[in-house]
Amino acid sequence: MMLIKAIRYVKNLNKMAFHILGILILLATSWCFDRFCPGAGKENFGINALMKIDPYLLFAGAVILAPLLETFIFQAFPYRLFLSAFKTKHRFCIYMIASSLFFGLFHRYNLPYFFFGVASGFILSFFYYAGTFRKESAVISVAFIHGMNNLLVFLSNDSFHSMN
Repeated sequence: MMLIKAIRYVKNLNKMAFHILGILILLATSWCFDRFCPGAGKENFGINALMKIDPYLLFAGAVILAPLLETFIFQAFPYRLFLSAFKTKHRFCIYMIASSLFFGLFHRYNLPYFFFGVASGFILSFFYYAGTFRKESAVISVAFIHGMNNLLVFLSNDSFHSMN
């Protein structure tokens, strides 16, 4: 199975390559989503409101707090739950699909953004699963990848540039 080969490859990367690959894949997904569904990500009313009230609070939440909390909620907890509850050979696939759907449901500002959330959730769950085989913490690694993606998206946001 191609997914298993990809996991084996990624889990053996050095720390920097692991993080850079995760960030690049998430950014490529964001870029593709933005090209095929322009403006769909701009309908996040909570983020838009926070950007107007306190962009620095939004920055701390989006780059530090949300990635850590979401890694626990959408990757670490389902990983433990699904891998202990299911005894099938490919239970990690059940974990990755369920984790992705939960992540997408949490990020359902509109239908296109839901699908983007599912795709992003799949990438994050993939890196979490591969990260469980590594020496460093999978939670910290995935939260870092997620946070760096959010940072780059935050810095490229038009609202951010208008506050300077």
